[in-house]
Amino acid sequence: MKNLMGEHIATADVIVDTLLSQKLSCFKVSHNTGTDQGFTLSNDEGLLEEKQSGFHLKPGFYVIYKGHPEDSGEAMYVGESEVSVGQRISRFVKEIMNKSRSDENHSAARKWRTYFGSELDDCYVRVFDEDIQSTVTHKEIESELKRRLNPLLNVR
Repeated sequence: MKNLMGEHIATADVIVDTLLSQKLSCFKVSHNTGTDQGFTLSNDEGLLEEKQSGFHLKPGFYVIYKGHPEDSGEAMYVGESEVSVGQRISRFVKEIMNKSRSDENHSAARKWRTYFGSELDDCYVRVFDEDIQSTVTHKEIESELKRRLNPLLNVR
């Protein structure tokens, strides 16, 4: 899209087109009591090692699926963090396992528990790193992702 000066400007729909066209890895979420967070993320290449390429302290967007998205998995939740996507994913899993403190909250995870219990079978997450330099806010991008993917757990 161009403004009145003829300059290209980014809009939420253009950014989401770019994000969704990326061929990013999708990670399987699995219970693992032997880790600090109580779960692991893995893909076809193996276990995601936190020290190598984790998502903590990285801003961005994430989509949680029931089933692998390339095998007709369904988008269940779209989220964002301006600070740490990894922390939001951890909070989601912690709430599914019903281990949150009273001051912690992840309403989508409580909804997941209502539909699927505490099981993470067929739970996958795709993370979109924030490397977008634009005037479009995280909330605008998140809203457009929700509009496109229509995730069940984002509905109030």
